[in-house]
Formats: sequence, C-alpha cells, structure tokens
Amino acid sequence: LGKLIAHAPTRAEALERSAAALDGLGIGGLRTNAAQLSGVLRSAAFGTGGVDINWLERTELDPLEAPVDALLAAALDAALPDAEGALGGWRSSGETATRLVFQGVEHEAAVQREIGTASGWRIRVDDAELGLVEARRTAEGMEMARDGLRQRWSVRRSRGGVRVGDGEGEWALAAAARERSGGGRRRSGGANAVHAPMPGTIAAVLVDEGDAVEAGQALVVLEAMKMEHLLPAPAGGRVSAVHCAAGATVEEGELLVELAADET
Repeated sequence: LGKLIAHAPTRAEALERSAAALDGLGIGGLRTNAAQLSGVLRSAAFGTGGVDINWLERTELDPLEAPVDALLAAALDAALPDAEGALGGWRSSGETATRLVFQGVEHEAAVQREIGTASGWRIRVDDAELGLVEARRTAEGMEMARDGLRQRWSVRRSRGGVRVGDGEGEWALAAAARERSGGGRRRSGGANAVHAPMPGTIAAVLVDEGDAVEAGQALVVLEAMKMEHLLPAPAGGRVSAVHCAAGATVEEGELLVELAADET
C-alpha cells in the first residue's frame, strides 16, 4: 500500500501535480492502479468535484496515452554514441528497438540512423512511423528536435528501466520482460506459467505438483528488495511442474511454476 500526497495553492494545480507524480512513479514487479488514478485525476468531473461514491463504477476513463517523446528519448539515449564516441546501440543498417512499459502497457520505440545526415534519426513508436528527428548528446543528457520543437532530456538508467525528464515532467519507464531462449534454466511462456518478476530468493513454495489451484491463488513467495512478494496463479488449473525450491536464488524472468488446465 502506497500513498502519494501533493500540495498546491489551488485544487487544479494539486490535481495536475498529483497526476504528474503518478506519471513518474516507477514500481517494478507488481501491477498497480497508477494509470487508473491518473485518469481519475485528469477527468473533468473529478476536477470540479462532481463525483460520488458510485461515480467510478459508471464512468469510462480516457485511456492513458503513451508519453511518445519520453519513449523516443529513452530509445535515442540507448542508440546515440556516448561521450567517448562508443556507438552504443547504433547499427549501420536496420533499426534499434527498445521495449518499455509505461503504467502497465508495453510499447516499442525504434530508431534508425538516417544515412546522409549529421544527426538525423528515423523514428517509430509501436506501429506509428513518426518521421525524422535530430538528436545529439549534451553535457546534461541529450537534445532532441522534433516537429520544430527542441527538447532537452535527462536520462537516468537503472537495472529495472529508465527515468526520463524534460524539465517539466519526469516519466518512469520500466524495462519490458526479456525474452529468453536456448540452454540454461528451464523457461516457458504462456498464460499458464509463473515467472520471477525480478531477481530474488524463494522464501516459500506454497504448492506441490498435482495440486489444484484457483486464479489469483498465491503459489510462490519471492523475497526481493527487502520485501516478500506473493506470486499468484494467472488462471485456474492444476500444477504440472514446480521449478523452484525454498532458499533458491532466481533471476528475473525465470520459470517457477507451470500450470495445466483442469479439464474437470
């Protein structure tokens, strides 16, 4: 349970400051309702106080739009040469794609060097081709010019993602779950599998192979970042395999439990 409090001279300013803070809120490994809260704060009815206890149940909130420029800044930062001239994610052909999650929704930001220009990049976010931008490193971070508007961005990277800011707001973008294949530890995809959302230690395994489980039932307790995280079953069924044990250290994305649909 987390609490976010914002102060401002007026209600409108406090609402906008709260919504901006939610945009910059980064929580890894858990689903949150931050996007819903941001939609509530930005709705006209909530802004004027015209709500009641059942308002949310009968209201369809506007979908939270992806922060396109923030996604592009993160992708360009990964592709631009660093201060020593190393090429980073740049490639002589093809695009460099970065998969990031904003408030629970995954997006792909892709950049490709425009041959024949000094600092031009062709850009794409999800399925939308957005033309060309100019981008370069600066002492403070990076500078991007798009649609005639020049923006200065700060970029701070961590193991779990990246935080980008333009001086007026800051956005927390989580790294999308990495796809793993090949040898090593057993992993699989699909809705009937539970993976470690972050590196940690298995505190307890709450089920055995063959157990019947319900959707949302806790299967594994993962200890990470000085907290215990209950990892639930994504769907009802029967435990077909358990790939972890109490005390084991696991990596992000590692397969922990597999489920099979209960035909009965």
